[in-house]
Amino acid sequence: MPQNRKQEAIFTLLMVGMMVLGMNVYNVILHSGVGPGFLVRVAAGALPAFLVALALTVAFVNRAARTLTRRLPIDKASRWQVTVATACFMMAMMVTLMSAYATAVNTGLNSQFWPAWGTAVAFNSLVALPLQLLVVGPASRLVLSAIQRRQKR
Repeated sequence: MPQNRKQEAIFTLLMVGMMVLGMNVYNVILHSGVGPGFLVRVAAGALPAFLVALALTVAFVNRAARTLTRRLPIDKASRWQVTVATACFMMAMMVTLMSAYATAVNTGLNSQFWPAWGTAVAFNSLVALPLQLLVVGPASRLVLSAIQRRQKR
């Protein structure tokens, strides 16, 4: 777990960056497949999505997920229970919000928005939870623990 503001910033940048990249790759594959221009399509959406996701995370999602986790009837001394609960709340909020962002960008705010957003939330949830729990979360914690070990020297 981050022990100061600098570590919190690094951890947040890692988590948001990897989740945005992973979900962007998934959505480009889902909507247009892998082929000519694949990397261009992934790159084109990555930076704007990263900035939106970072702003949402810092302004709202981190705090809300921690508040909801504190209200759960779990063993707060159990690091893995707190970590998994927080990750699940964050994933649920970010999938909901970022799917709305992507739907608005790709479909517009018209009569197709709500059905497209609902579909996006459903499809994105299938990938976001395992990506968060099995790849991004562990990788981010691994990098953070390496930084913490280096700082102790």
